[in-house]
This record gives sequence, structure tokens and C-alpha cells, in this order.
Amino acid sequence: MSICFHLSGKAPRIQSDGKIEKCIGLVVKRRESFNFTFRIVFAIHSNMIFSMITIQEATLQDIDLIREIAGKTWFATYREILSTEQMEYMFEMMYSVKSITRQMTELNHRFFFAIQKGKPLGYVSIQQQKVDLFHLHKLYILPEGQGKGVGKILFNKAADFAKEHANGKTCTMELNMNRENKARYFYEKMGMHICEEGDFEIGGGYFMNDYIFRIEYPATTSGNH
Repeated sequence: MSICFHLSGKAPRIQSDGKIEKCIGLVVKRRESFNFTFRIVFAIHSNMIFSMITIQEATLQDIDLIREIAGKTWFATYREILSTEQMEYMFEMMYSVKSITRQMTELNHRFFFAIQKGKPLGYVSIQQQKVDLFHLHKLYILPEGQGKGVGKILFNKAADFAKEHANGKTCTMELNMNRENKARYFYEKMGMHICEEGDFEIGGGYFMNDYIFRIEYPATTSGNH
């Protein structure tokens, strides 16, 4: 490469023999190759993690485990949104042994754990409310399960459950979420959209200030459970 200086007051003009361009092209190609390789390795790694995670339905014997996971995630999620008093009130309302027992035995809530190497990473619960309407009630991931795609796995499990149990050509899955909860972006990424919002009285002088999310799917069966 040669650099020619001119005394005209203009900026120096660079004359290249082509080596710089070749070098830059080689760097770009190597970077593109690295990025492509990284994407492949990341995809393989993600698939390996997914393959090691299994889904297991909860039973009444798992109520203590459900409560334990909820306790480790509930307060961390809502401590900047709700008062301590409301968090404790709602936790007891939804996660007492009596409440979970009723959910499982009377209200037809189905709970599913994500398991890796024998340890639960989180769970999801879903309820069939009508022949074609399902409500996703809870999806909680322990800190050690975050960043592994567990949320997506559990969400898809709930969606598959709705599709398989709907008695019709389509089904709808809904979710209530506090309007200040940043997890809304995850559900939007999974295809859900806000269809309405409301302030729902829950007793004790407290309200749930929620968005209601919704997504529709084609059913995979016609009531053959």
C-alpha cells in the first residue's frame, strides 16, 4: 500500500495495492464463519438442554413441592409491585394446602413440573373452564432453571394440553397478569395478546390489577381425551 501526500491542503489520498481489501475480506469471512459456528453450537447446546428436561404431572403428594417453588418465586416477583401484606394475603389465598388441594380435586387444575436430573425447575398449571376455553393460572421457574428455556417448555406444555383437550375445531387459552409484571413480554413473545384489562376484587380490601392475555389455537382432537 502507498500513501501519497499532496501540498494542496487536501486530505492525503490513499492508493491501495489491494492487500488491505483482501485482508478485510478475510476478516469478514472469518467473522461470518465464527458467527455461523456459534449459532450451530448454541442451537446444539439448547437442544441438549431441552432433551434433558422432562415433563411430569403433579399429584396431591406434590403439594408441598408446589408450595415450595411458589414461595421461592412469588415474593421475588411481586415485592416491587405489591405490598408485603397483599403478597402474604394472596399467597395464602392461592397456595395454602387447602387451596391447592381444592384446585386439584374440585376445580380441575392440572399441574406439570419441568424436571431435570430428578430436580424440579418450575411448574405450570392450567384449567379447562369450558369445552374450548382454558386458563393458564401459574407458570413459575426457580432461579436455577432460568435461562434454560424452561418457561417456553412449560408454556408449550400448557398449549398442547389445551389443544389436546378442546372439544371443537379451535381453543382459546387465557392468562391474567398484573399490569406491572415484566413477564408480560415473555407471553407476548409466545404469541399471546392483551384482550382486556380489569381490577378484580379478591377480598381483604385488595384488588388484582390485571391484563387478560389470550391466544387461540387449532385443536388437535375433537374431545378424545
